[in-house]
Order: sequence, then structure tokens, then C-alpha cells
Amino acid sequence: MRLKKEELEFLALLKREGKMGTTNTYRELKVSPRKGNAIKELLLNNDLIRVEEEKFDRGRIKVLSLTRKGRSMVRDH
Repeated sequence: MRLKKEELEFLALLKREGKMGTTNTYRELKVSPRKGNAIKELLLNNDLIRVEEEKFDRGRIKVLSLTRKGRSMVRDH
């Protein structure tokens, strides 16, 4: 599988940070929510990331993290 630069940057950020909320991930990468969602969906569909919902006092957030396959993909590039 061949990934674009911004998709690899997405994976590299999650590798460096561990887990991140969706909004913070997009903000850090300086991409719009629309672009971020497109990248996230592509990575999810290829089993490179996972999304988990975490509950907080003020609501819920979606937290992104790498799968084993995603960690391997970052290591190979």
C-alpha cells in the first residue's frame, strides 16, 4: 500500500503522541475537518488506525491511535 505524504504525517503524529483526540489531530496537522476526516476514513478502512470513544464529565471525544499494522507502516517509511 502506498500512502500520500499527509497520510504518513497523520500516522507519524499518532506514533509520536500515542493517542489523540480527532480535533487536536487535525489542528496539529493543520488540515480542515473535511480533509482530516477523509484521511481518517482512508486510514481506518485500511486498518491503520482505530477510533475509540472516551467519556468525560463534559461529554465524549473520539480518540485516535495506531493499530499494529499502522505502527508497522510508519516504521517502514
